[in-house]
Amino acid sequence: MTTGTRLNHPVRPEIHHFTNDVLRRARARGWKAVAHQSPHGGFPQVVMVRSTITGDHRLIFARLLGPNDRLKADQAEWMSAIEVVSRFCRPHLSACAWRPCDWPEIDEILQ
Repeated sequence: MTTGTRLNHPVRPEIHHFTNDVLRRARARGWKAVAHQSPHGGFPQVVMVRSTITGDHRLIFARLLGPNDRLKADQAEWMSAIEVVSRFCRPHLSACAWRPCDWPEIDEILQ
């Protein structure tokens, strides 16, 4: 008999390194940033927030993908729901799906 179930989704090495690089870059630019594996299917694995005295208040939910990955249905549902809310909060709330080739966009957003 199992007393509890823990979802354990191994992270592919390229996603692990990409995630660490995004977190390092964000933290170096003053963002609070965390990565996690949610037991709730599809929730973006990176959350970043920054609030500055100049009024730059941002919250980003990011799904990090491999070069050829596509969003799965549950991931797309979460991203879509966050995007709907972000329409009322722009530019303070964003939902992003990033691949390693997106570094120019990532750098621009994290400035």
